[in-house]
Amino acid sequence: MSNSPDNQTSGSRGRLDGAKVLGRSQRTAERRLLELLRSVLDSADTQLMARVESSEDFELYTAHHHLATELRRKRFTIEQRVIGALHDAIQQLRDNGAGATPHSPDLASLSLVASDTLERDLALEAIVGRARQANKQSLGFLCQRLGHVAAVDTVDGGSNPVDPRQLTEMLKRALEDIEAEMPAWLAFFSLFEERLSPQLPDFYRELNRLLADAGASLPEPGRSTPRPAPSASSPEGGSSTSAVADSAGEAGQRLVQALDALIRSVSGESTVTAAPGTGGGPLPRDLLAQFDDEQGDEPGLPASMQDVVAVLSTLQNAPREADNDASVYLPPAVIRRQVREGLVAGSGGERMDPAHSCAIEIVSLVFESVLEHPDLPDRMKSSIARLQIPVVKVALLDPALFSERSHPARRLINEMTHAAVSWSPAAAPEQESDPLLQCIDDVVAQIRRDFRNELDAFRDALKTFEEFRANELQRVRQVEARTRAVAEGKARLSEAQDRAAREIRERCAGLHVPPAVQAILEGPWMRVLSMTLLREGGESDTWRRYLRTVERLLDTVQFSSDHEERRDLVLKIPGVLKELRAGANGIMFDSSRMTELLEALEAAHIDALTRPLSDAPPSEEQPGPCAAEPEPPSAELEAYLVAVDALPVDCWLEWRPEGHDPVRCRLAARFSGGAWLVLVNRAGFRLAELPRRAMAEELAGGRLRQLDDGALFDKALGQVVTELRKRASA
Repeated sequence: MSNSPDNQTSGSRGRLDGAKVLGRSQRTAERRLLELLRSVLDSADTQLMARVESSEDFELYTAHHHLATELRRKRFTIEQRVIGALHDAIQQLRDNGAGATPHSPDLASLSLVASDTLERDLALEAIVGRARQANKQSLGFLCQRLGHVAAVDTVDGGSNPVDPRQLTEMLKRALEDIEAEMPAWLAFFSLFEERLSPQLPDFYRELNRLLADAGASLPEPGRSTPRPAPSASSPEGGSSTSAVADSAGEAGQRLVQALDALIRSVSGESTVTAAPGTGGGPLPRDLLAQFDDEQGDEPGLPASMQDVVAVLSTLQNAPREADNDASVYLPPAVIRRQVREGLVAGSGGERMDPAHSCAIEIVSLVFESVLEHPDLPDRMKSSIARLQIPVVKVALLDPALFSERSHPARRLINEMTHAAVSWSPAAAPEQESDPLLQCIDDVVAQIRRDFRNELDAFRDALKTFEEFRANELQRVRQVEARTRAVAEGKARLSEAQDRAAREIRERCAGLHVPPAVQAILEGPWMRVLSMTLLREGGESDTWRRYLRTVERLLDTVQFSSDHEERRDLVLKIPGVLKELRAGANGIMFDSSRMTELLEALEAAHIDALTRPLSDAPPSEEQPGPCAAEPEPPSAELEAYLVAVDALPVDCWLEWRPEGHDPVRCRLAARFSGGAWLVLVNRAGFRLAELPRRAMAEELAGGRLRQLDDGALFDKALGQVVTELRKRASA
């Protein structure tokens, strides 16, 4: 880098000659302000007199004529007073950094002010507000640079000598000995604003460029001393990336190295730390060249990182419509264009550092990928999208965003998207009062309001969101514990019923089972066996005794052509009936219903005992459902059963039950060796308990699918860098 006097002058703050720079700024401001003032007075002289000539109102004619005459007569004095006031304001800034206190109407004392004076002050106040709003960005840069030059902590609208309020106050004091009617003053102020509005942008741009050229850089975020200003030309023969690293200083090197490490990690190559000034390995150089070529032959040196961050801070708080996602998300090309326009307005720089453009591209495309994720509800997308510009700033300020999964900005996006996947949209009034949605909106608003240059804003936001999620999870787990207990009881009962049915089915196999016996086995005796299994287990004497009762009951209804066997059956029947009645009483089965079943059983016994010896059982009396084996799953369903077994507990699912709207639910637990699965909503309340086979059938029918809720920012980052790398290699 050249060591010419100009470059030495444009070095760091410690070498900046503040008095000399302020002197040059004062001369430029006096020249431009005098041109502006003369333009206003020339316009007033001609246009006020033109209004006088066309006016038919004698009082209005007199007022305009009087003011035009006074302005012409005292013109030299007005000019000298304004220039003198500007000199005093700059001198005051040079001496101690203290300026006039910003003026605003004192609402408590308005009744004490003459109505004409109040009306005039309010008219000037409106002009100031509009001028400040139209030049907000340039004024912000100018205040920071003046603070740099004057070595003061803060320069604001009250201490900036060329702030619209200061300019109007100077003009107001210069005109204080001129008396005129209010209609004439309002006409003059209207002409003043007509001349002021188009000239202020160039005025502020020229001052910003003068200060920037003199070395009054915007303070670089996170650094105690600003980087040296870039040299007028890059080293001959050096690569574009080398020039980037030189012009960006240490912060730029960190960014290029982070991009290098990111691209290499995604491509599977070892990370190579770039030497100072080299801009990293070949991959980032090829990648950055895309963004350098994008600017073509635009003049100017690459803007500093602090300038880019300052422009992004303005974009961060710019109002946007919230009606749809497209109005919130900004494509990377749009952001780069707006940054370049802001740089032109603020300091005259027209080029963007390719590394900065690359960071903007990567972060914006990551947001685009996240916001296109089908599992994120649209309302959540519109909230999360508002973090795009703040995260772009983070990428420039702290390139560790690209390399550290634990970075607070990355963790915040991942946590928010993870929570958002579990959220189901509802009707508008109820939806907007949802605690999760409110928390995300509050966190986003907190970052947009508080995040300037320090990552503490993201750390605080992450802490706030994690505390909310921890409290929410604690409430959910309490509800879910009760849900699990109930579901576990149902699962154990279902498992007991399945075993009881299996035992009955095995004993019925190959036997004649009359409808009366089938009704008893599938009704009260199924319950007797299930409850016994739950209470005493499958190794108990009671369980084995009740299974023998099933065998003895089946024996009493089997057809026999032998007289001796029939006599034995007659002797068995009273004991079987006694056991059946005792078992039903033990489970509090309806006694009247049990009597009906036993009466039907008696008819079956009579039929078995009185049937002619030569007759076989009727062919239509086949074993009923208690003897039916469940159908084995098809090969296709078997694959979905494997998919059900692979679903992790706590994963989120979207379920579309037949005839119902889709709901988002969580797999809370598995019971009975995975035979039963419990689904709960976001609050932890039971949604359904489904057997494994039913879950597989829902998957096969497309009514159930697993949601992707894991680290969406990290996944999108890898995808985007892979795509950019392919683009660079093409």
